[in-house]
Amino acid sequence: MKNKNESNTTIEINGITFTVNSDGTVPTSGTSGDTGDAPQLEMPVSLPIGSYKFSGCADGGSASTWEMFLWDDTTSSKVVADSAYDSSNAIEFDITAENIEHDITLNILVQNDIAIADEIVFKPMIRLASDTDNTFVPYAMTNRELTENIKGYFSGNTLVLQYGVN
Repeated sequence: MKNKNESNTTIEINGITFTVNSDGTVPTSGTSGDTGDAPQLEMPVSLPIGSYKFSGCADGGSASTWEMFLWDDTTSSKVVADSAYDSSNAIEFDITAENIEHDITLNILVQNDIAIADEIVFKPMIRLASDTDNTFVPYAMTNRELTENIKGYFSGNTLVLQYGVN
């Protein structure tokens, strides 16, 4: 979803500020405009073939406030018809041989003309469908991810290591 190798990333879209933290949480605040595109954060998803669940919408979510959903850019449609409106609502979906190559994003959308007085926090989580535990697990890089993101070069006789360099 987020490139976890980056530090926190903050972006403002149509009056709403999304901050994607290194642990995968997305604190959100602000007031969305009453016209134009509704503020929406898109995070790429890359998964092998299998059955999954996604959850983690901020409390108070609804079709008229904010929601999370999976979008298939290749077909311009939702991967599943349902959206996740609250933190306990896990939505099941499948990655199949037919959609494995599609560009899929997990989207967080705040409807137009919504004021978020107190910051809300999305905790997007995708897990195997067989996992029944909805408890959010903060993201932690694997050893492989850590190793792949350390780049080194020599400066004279000194090896300089840089973390998070692409």
